[in-house]
Amino acid sequence: LDVVVGDVPRDATLRIQGVQSIQTLEQYIIPGNGTERGELVSIVTVTVRAQLEFNSATDGFVRLQGTNELLLEVVQAAPP
Repeated sequence: LDVVVGDVPRDATLRIQGVQSIQTLEQYIIPGNGTERGELVSIVTVTVRAQLEFNSATDGFVRLQGTNELLLEVVQAAPP
């Protein structure tokens, strides 16, 4: 990650090539008040095949491919 932060420009594009697995680690509901519905929060890990693309002043168009595990927080309206 330190290499990517130092060597990749801010306008780089991350393309997801494929999703290999998804696992829910935690789920909980944040209750709403009397007028609003609550929120369902899911913490999940996703293993993806990804490709980072950017233009380099020295190398031209660069593609870096790899498999990464992402930790995501998904928030949606709680079921009624």
